[in-house]
Amino acid sequence: MKLKKNILSRSCLFVLIAGYIVVSGVSGCGQIGSISGGAKDTLPPVLRAASPKLMTTSVTTNSFTFSFNEYIDLKDVNTQLIVSPFQKKFPKVRYNGKSISVVLQDSLLPNTTYSFDFGTAIRDVNEGNILYSPEFVFSTGLNIDSFRINGVVRIAEDNSVDSTLIVMLYKGDVDSAVLTQMPMYITRLNGNGAFSFKNLPSGKFLLYALKDGDGSRTYNSPTELFAFYDIPVMSASDSVTAYVLYAYAERKIKLPPTKEKPTDTFSFSVNLKNDKADLLKPLTISFTNPVQNPNDIRFQLLDSLNEMYFPQPTWSSTRKDVELACQWKPGMYYRLIIPGEKIYDSLGNAIQPDTVHFSTKLTDEYGHVILRFANLDFSKKPVLQFFQSGEVVLSDSLLGNVWERKMILPGEYELRLLFDTNENGSWDPGNYLEKKQPERAIVLFKKLMVRAGWTDEQEIKL
Repeated sequence: MKLKKNILSRSCLFVLIAGYIVVSGVSGCGQIGSISGGAKDTLPPVLRAASPKLMTTSVTTNSFTFSFNEYIDLKDVNTQLIVSPFQKKFPKVRYNGKSISVVLQDSLLPNTTYSFDFGTAIRDVNEGNILYSPEFVFSTGLNIDSFRINGVVRIAEDNSVDSTLIVMLYKGDVDSAVLTQMPMYITRLNGNGAFSFKNLPSGKFLLYALKDGDGSRTYNSPTELFAFYDIPVMSASDSVTAYVLYAYAERKIKLPPTKEKPTDTFSFSVNLKNDKADLLKPLTISFTNPVQNPNDIRFQLLDSLNEMYFPQPTWSSTRKDVELACQWKPGMYYRLIIPGEKIYDSLGNAIQPDTVHFSTKLTDEYGHVILRFANLDFSKKPVLQFFQSGEVVLSDSLLGNVWERKMILPGEYELRLLFDTNENGSWDPGNYLEKKQPERAIVLFKKLMVRAGWTDEQEIKL
């Protein structure tokens, strides 16, 4: 009996120990699992070998192979790969595992340095780490060309950057080539608008930038962003010279006007906010349908002193909007008399006679802005422009180093400085056929907040 009790006790002890080991083992496995996997791979693929080897001269083959240290993926290679000199037929590109093969379909040019720029196409399979802008260089001649052309491209209208433009080089000085022929060399802009052509031969080139909408690599539409340098440029063995191109669209894309059917209800509205008129703007009346007889209508304004005005109307081309210019008096009460039955649309609907009551703003409901300029070149005919929602709302020629305006409608503005060379008060694009460069403008403030009753004074150094 005692022997059985000892056996039972040992059995229980064995079960308890075994349970403890199992629980401990599970717990331990959980802890190990939480730290498994190691650090995340953040390194891009590394080129291990190339055939022919990089920087090889006297190359005769049109087939090239690049091998990497890990499995790779190619993304958007048709848009990312740039072969210089530019290929009329896009190369055949294949990748498998850790290697890429490129077969040029154009014949190799003699004594020419070739480079393959993959942009952001090459990345590893697992993490997607990008091998940024790898350049692989070979030559069919005895030497690797090492001349360069550097520069930047800016949008002329506001001095901004559009990194989707490409920069193009044409050999020689035939300036009509950009209209009909593909360039000899192409490169991209970086995020700052800078570009760099490398491994060029010594020589003279024509330099252009283009937003290539149709992929033709030629300037064939006045709505495309385009830039040209006035004279041929020389490739150099250093990178000291930086050429600046100013891009413009000669003509903006205009959508065809939509034909609107007259609505059943013929009514109007007036550009008043809280029943107040802006001292700086004309009164605008907008109708839901085109007015048939605009020349027969006379609008009347009466102020609180019972003075009557017959403001001169200016109708829009659609005959749906009319502006009434008036010398507003601050804080004055007005009545606008709508002659009703004398206004009708194409369906014969007439406006009911009506009177619109409103007052004008007070002068202290506007902001005061003072701008002091340093290093302003008046020979460039500078014009200060206030923008809202991409539209010019105020434009004024600068005749001195201090500009001041006491009545500016409160709000947020973008300020630009336009160099108005033809003094017509607005920005003008270039014209390549006439070899006319676009007018330049620079942004002074992306956000200038004008507040009612406040004076905002700014120092601007150019």
